[in-house]
Amino acid sequence: MPSTRVQVDPAPTHPVLHCRVYSTTRDPHYTTTPVNCKPDDDHHNPLGLRFPLVESLYLDGRSQSYIHDAHVEVTHNGRTYAFQVFFKRGVALVPNHYAPDLVSGVVIMKLSQVDNSTVVNARRSAEERDMMDFVFEQIRPKIGHFQANKYFTKKPLKFNY
Repeated sequence: MPSTRVQVDPAPTHPVLHCRVYSTTRDPHYTTTPVNCKPDDDHHNPLGLRFPLVESLYLDGRSQSYIHDAHVEVTHNGRTYAFQVFFKRGVALVPNHYAPDLVSGVVIMKLSQVDNSTVVNARRSAEERDMMDFVFEQIRPKIGHFQANKYFTKKPLKFNY
């Protein structure tokens, strides 16, 4: 599956954003990840473009450095919320602590409602946490299928919450 992620060189300092992590070592939790920010002169996005550097959240980076991602849209009470889900695929990865049928951790970041090509800070509210947990449960079998069969859809995944 080709990655939609833009490859960026890490700079000495980055702003950080909150994301939800389903890791190989502990229960789901919020943490921060650095992001690389670039102005968006072409699209006039007031937020600029933010590219998450989620590599820092994976403990098993030496065994499999390539990170896959999927775009997920959730409709809830007539509004659409967008998320980007990051995960790995490999035979030498550690099972997920929360979902042992998956290997590797899963990171979920919220996308801007203005421009869903840029990540924004997760609010860490109970409603948003529940929605991210819902996204994880919906995409979990698709990630498991991809990890076993090497195929993952390039289309955005859409769910009703």
